[in-house]
Amino acid sequence: MNYRPHGEHRLHCDDDIITAALLGTWNAEAAEHYGRDLRAHIRRLNGRPWARIIDLRSYELHTPEVIEMGKQFAAWAADNGCAFHCYIYSNALQRDTVKAMFEDISQARDEATTMEEAVEKCRRALARAAKASGDLQRR
Repeated sequence: MNYRPHGEHRLHCDDDIITAALLGTWNAEAAEHYGRDLRAHIRRLNGRPWARIIDLRSYELHTPEVIEMGKQFAAWAADNGCAFHCYIYSNALQRDTVKAMFEDISQARDEATTMEEAVEKCRRALARAAKASGDLQRR
């Protein structure tokens, strides 16, 4: 069956930081739509390292399959240049869900309480990634 997406997202790119605001209650179709849009933004970075801010302050609930889709996207992101994920949570259930999504993926992530703090954490992570990349190229 084809269902209409329930849940919305807003994406914004600022250099190598992609901000995603997730809104409402999500089903698998909303997660697929988000994944397609996010991948399109990432392709425009032409292989440069990037960081992602995920603002969950207006996110409510999700269907069970959204967790598995999140795990798949987290693995894809790790393989496609994501240097860092920074989450802004509105409750402990969101924190537990994200922890479950990343349990098999060793990728840098953190949380912030404001957008400004999240941007600063992403900038620092991208600077570390650039330094590490430069160190590897000199070897």
